[in-house]
Amino acid sequence: MIEFFSNLFAPIIHILQMILGAFYSVTSAAGFESYGFPIILLTILIKLVTYPLTVKQVKSMKAMQDIQPKMKKIQEKYKHDPQMLQQKTGELFREAGVNPLAGCLPLLVQMPILMGMYYALFN
Repeated sequence: MIEFFSNLFAPIIHILQMILGAFYSVTSAAGFESYGFPIILLTILIKLVTYPLTVKQVKSMKAMQDIQPKMKKIQEKYKHDPQMLQQKTGELFREAGVNPLAGCLPLLVQMPILMGMYYALFN
């Protein structure tokens, strides 16, 4: 199973290992002979790269929280009519401009990067 993920994320792992090696070369030339500082730099770089996705995810979560009271009212009103509940919920999402899956998609994009970092550090 580990080999499957390792092969799946091989391009990302390779890129992250190259970046980690470059950070190590720079920090060791500056007198830091440990991999600790390059790992910190790589983590900061990954956080900077994924920051726009994180912001999008947080905004989506906030929008979902904002419409939560309306959602509860709809659920109470149509709890015995699942079809109407689904229709009214969809209408609420459209009116509010909210996509319930929008909070998950940025996370799915970030996962290969984070998994790649994990494997890059342990290979």
